[in-house]
Order: sequence, then C-alpha cells, then structure tokens
Amino acid sequence: VQARLTVGTLPPLPFAASAAALVGYPYGCIEQTTSKAWPLVLLDAQTRARLGADDFGLTDPQGQPIAFDDAQRATMLDAAFARIASLQPGNGHFAMWPGSGEPVTYMTPYVADMLLDAKDAGLVVPESVLTRALDRLSEDLLAGGNTHYQYDHYEHLRLAEMAYSGYVLARVNRAPLGTLRALYDNQRGSFIAPLPLAHLGAALALMGDGERARKSMDEAFSREFERPEYLGDYGSELRDLTTMVALAQRHGLGTAPQAARLVDVARELLGSGDTRWTSTQEHLAILRVGRELSAGAPR
Repeated sequence: VQARLTVGTLPPLPFAASAAALVGYPYGCIEQTTSKAWPLVLLDAQTRARLGADDFGLTDPQGQPIAFDDAQRATMLDAAFARIASLQPGNGHFAMWPGSGEPVTYMTPYVADMLLDAKDAGLVVPESVLTRALDRLSEDLLAGGNTHYQYDHYEHLRLAEMAYSGYVLARVNRAPLGTLRALYDNQRGSFIAPLPLAHLGAALALMGDGERARKSMDEAFSREFERPEYLGDYGSELRDLTTMVALAQRHGLGTAPQAARLVDVARELLGSGDTRWTSTQEHLAILRVGRELSAGAPR
C-alpha cells in the first residue's frame, strides 16, 4: 500500500530551522555550496508557506535585515551556481575547494541531482556544468565506478556512488538498465548502509523495472544494517532515513511502515533534550522529506 503523508501527521521535524541553517551557512566547499544551494531550489513560495520557512535571518553588510523573497532567492542561486561552475575542472567531476585539482568523484552525483531539481523547478542552471557532470557519471558508471582506497569501506563507497549516479542518470532517462539490474542482482549484498539501495530502487523505477524497484526500496528499509560511525559519505542514520523516505515518496514507492520509521526518528530527535549537532546533509534531508511529505501527489 502506498502512502503519502502530510507534515501535519508527523511530530514536528525542524523543517524551518534546517532551511535557515543551510541558507545562512557560511562556508563554501563543493559539498557546502551544494547543500546551501539545494534549499534555495526547493524553497519556492508555496513550499516556504507549507513549511513555515520564511525567516532566515539574512542581513546585508551593514547588518540590516534582508527579506527572503523570489528576487533574493534568485540572487543567491546565481552566486551558488557560479561557485559550483568554478569548482568543476574539465573532466566533469568537482574539486572540493578552489585551486584543488583532485576531483572528489562522490560529490558529482550530489551536485548533478541538485542541478536537476533546479532545472525541474524552472530555474536557469549552468547547462554546460550539468552536461559535463552527467557525461562523466555515465562514463564512470559504464566503466565500473571509481575506487576509494583511502577509505576503509572502499567497496561500499564505489557501489554507492554507482547507485547514486544511476539514479541521477535515470532522472534524464540515461541510466543503463542492464547495469542497474546487475547492481541489484549481484552487488546489493555489499552495501553496508541503506541509502544506496533506495537510490537504486528509485533508479529502477524510473527506468521501468518496477519489480526490482519495489524490492530494492523495501530492502533498504527492512534489512538490518550496522552503519559504521564513520563511512566517508557525509551520511548518518538520520541523513539516510530521511532521504530514503523522500525518495520513496517522490517516486511512488512509499509505504506506511517507512513513514512510521520517520515518526520514530522525529520523536528521538526532538525528545532527546540534547543540543545535537546536525550536519549540512542532515539538515538538507530533513528539508527534502518535509517538502515531499507536504507536496501531495508524486511527481
């Protein structure tokens, strides 16, 4: 049974606070820039109203408050897109910081995913940047992915990057279905965290393999994972689960038990009484799932 919930049916996740934390984020590596740009993409006037996200505490150089309206949103997005373009060398991947020539390949699907959301929202994106990123993802996916030997769990990271790349390419109908099926049939047992299975399920759904899509998404939520404290993917249990629910909702693969897991996370997050540090990707995942749960029918 598919389920699409509304924000009102959930304990209150800090949607507005997460949006504000990202919009006002001060730093600018490729991950931070993308995580700061993504809420600007998502926060159109309707979404701001639905989530109560309308006051981000922005100020000008003289300390005077700046209203976050469509014009300010466009100005901030233009700056973010320009910085992202400056961080892309000729090979289509992205450098972590300006002047760093070494690409961080696992960030490329993340950046491209955001740019596709922006394009879908009718925003003007740097087309050449997006095209180079998609071409790079396609080449790497067909070549078997990228190695990450500097990390302990390098095989998981290789396959996770492939699954995310497959999802991003599926959004533009460019994912090779045979490769997606091979990842699901032969490699899914190597995942040590659930989010890649959700990316794979969403990719399979977009490319027309509904049976494997459902099985992959169901396994993402039902399989027992022991995620290492540090994996090297900017993730956490909170980031993974909220992103998974957002993906399942977006692509018509949502179920009531999945949503119930999110209720438990919300209760834990808000009821702990601790001043918990929340990462950029956790903030973004909270905002993304809030938008999906409040948006109505799947797109």
